[in-house]
Amino acid sequence: MKLRDVTTLPRNIGRAALEFSVRPHAPLAVGQVITLPYEDDAELLPFGSRGEFFYVRPRFRAVYYGSGGGAAPFVAYIPRGFLRVFRQWGEQRFRALLAAVREPFVIRAAQERWGTQKTLVYGDVYAYPLPWLWDKFLELGWHELGTACNAGKDQIHRTLDDTRWMVVGCSARIKDADRKFITQGAGEFLVFSGSLRRAGITAEYLEGPHIIAVARIVFEPPIKYA
Repeated sequence: MKLRDVTTLPRNIGRAALEFSVRPHAPLAVGQVITLPYEDDAELLPFGSRGEFFYVRPRFRAVYYGSGGGAAPFVAYIPRGFLRVFRQWGEQRFRALLAAVREPFVIRAAQERWGTQKTLVYGDVYAYPLPWLWDKFLELGWHELGTACNAGKDQIHRTLDDTRWMVVGCSARIKDADRKFITQGAGEFLVFSGSLRRAGITAEYLEGPHIIAVARIVFEPPIKYA
């Protein structure tokens, strides 16, 4: 339905607040607020049980996909073909396409080893819990994942590349030179436990070793200031 045909604009989507702005700008998510530019011919298409939606801007021939249902709301431009897939073949096919182009190769390797049900997604960050506590992981577990393990003694406090996410906690960097675990992509990845943060807010605490990786297509790149 076009926005001009909506009597009362929605004020929430999922757990996020939803605002409409009369100023022309790209849709954006800041904290727990998603802001969309109001245009008479635009369409807001909520779907699923996770507070997800499409926002269609015909005058710009642009489609955006977002969610207000997770710990970190987001909204991002996507190719219009994604919406065509959703309309023609449904939500399941759309999700499969989205996963195929975003899911990190190391997360896919973990799913092949231990199943898909444990995968965690926080915006542009994927995490997968490993079946060891830290002492067992450092003693034995990492050998199943790579050829070298560089575990830092100090707590790390760093921003994940190309994202607005920061990790604060314990980490180990695994190198898989022989490709015993990862068959595609870079042969190096991070194992982490601790706070996963976005914009200074703790979105999630990951207990125990988790593989952590950035999506292959980032929906929310870092904010750059002039």
